[in-house]
Amino acid sequence: MKNIFKFFSFLTLLATVSVVSNSCVHDDDYGTPPIECNLENWVTPNATLGDIIALNPTSTSAVQITIDLVFEAYVSSSDETGNIYKILYIQDAKVNPTYAISINIDKTNTYVDFPVGAKVRVRAKGLSIATKNSTLQMGIGGSLDRIPQTEVFTYVRKTCDATDVVTPITVTDIATAKNNQYLNKLIKIENVQFAEAELGQNYAISSPATTINRVLEDVSGNMIVRNSGFATFADVALPTGKGTIIGVMSKYGSDWQLFIRSVEDVNMTGTRLDFYPPKGGTAITYSGSFVENFESYATGAASEAFPKYVNDAEKGSKYWRVATFSSNKYIQMSAFSSSTAFQEQNNRTLFIVPIDFTAATKLSFKTKDGFYNGGVLKVYTTTNYTPLGDVNSATLTDITSNFSIASGTVSGYAANFTDSGVYSLPSTLMGNGFVVFEYKGGYSFSPALTTTMQIDDITVANN
Repeated sequence: MKNIFKFFSFLTLLATVSVVSNSCVHDDDYGTPPIECNLENWVTPNATLGDIIALNPTSTSAVQITIDLVFEAYVSSSDETGNIYKILYIQDAKVNPTYAISINIDKTNTYVDFPVGAKVRVRAKGLSIATKNSTLQMGIGGSLDRIPQTEVFTYVRKTCDATDVVTPITVTDIATAKNNQYLNKLIKIENVQFAEAELGQNYAISSPATTINRVLEDVSGNMIVRNSGFATFADVALPTGKGTIIGVMSKYGSDWQLFIRSVEDVNMTGTRLDFYPPKGGTAITYSGSFVENFESYATGAASEAFPKYVNDAEKGSKYWRVATFSSNKYIQMSAFSSSTAFQEQNNRTLFIVPIDFTAATKLSFKTKDGFYNGGVLKVYTTTNYTPLGDVNSATLTDITSNFSIASGTVSGYAANFTDSGVYSLPSTLMGNGFVVFEYKGGYSFSPALTTTMQIDDITVANN
């Protein structure tokens, strides 16, 4: 009787060992479903991902694979946060991959079955391959449809190899990243930040769920970070600093797109880059009496750096610059652009004039407006601005209401400049300081605020 009991105990133990050996999870975390790696009856790999891609490397016409080709690759994507949806991105190595592709699958929560770093075996027979929307993909039929959920494990299975980290390819800038060699691969771009117009926004919009393209920028250019309204981080605020971002590189038409897997892929805590720093300011002189009519300056882009003044594109890329009409020169600023590609959301550009407030007693200037659709000019005084420094750190006193500023010319330009009137500077305003002419407009306003403003004959007097 004892021998029979021992025999059945042995069979029970053997069965338990057998069950464990067929699972790639060997811990006691019963809350996490085991990740199966059943490769029974599967063909041993007889091809590489490179071999598969070679069947149709660039054509938009799908090629169906009709022979039993099996290859292995590593998962680089995750749909755990919901930002990547029904796509599995795989590459041929965990470090420095040569080939990568996306597989369209009609299944969610794929991170459970195919976690990042898992080696998967793909049975390619019956799948099609082509370049669709500028990205190399695999799927079902000529349209590369998603593999039905019930058939996913017919084509893709996780191997029993240990799941490990996939190391992103480090790319130094956005211009370098926008290259077909990185499509479908996990990359990390250094020294980037979200564009200024994006600051204060969230990654996406969760209610109603709205996918949003956020603009990523660096010194070399910009690209899209595409975020789903269904992502768990949709309502998380974008970081305001500079740093690195990790994501899977993709492309839709001519738009380069980066898909992050979670906010942990974004590390931007450094000081932001100023792509449009203050210009000029190399020969600052504080005076209590002068007239600036801009006749000594060249016109166009060459005139944006004024040695005696500071020209600061604090928001946007546009500076005050010298223009001329009827043999008269003046400075001009406008947020308008006829090309949608250059229609900036926000422009705040400051022309900063040094003054000896102890000696000066009066201030005046002239203005002319063009294609007026709203007030864009304000005037301030400040005594604690540091030349070429951050104007937001200075205390600005608004004196705009003391002047007559041109307005109302909705078509073309006003015929003549408007005299601002003479403003008597307060006797309490002492020491070296600045008068600041601020243009504020752009396409984020509703309606767009793009009035052209011209300034001439800035006059400071001491009598």
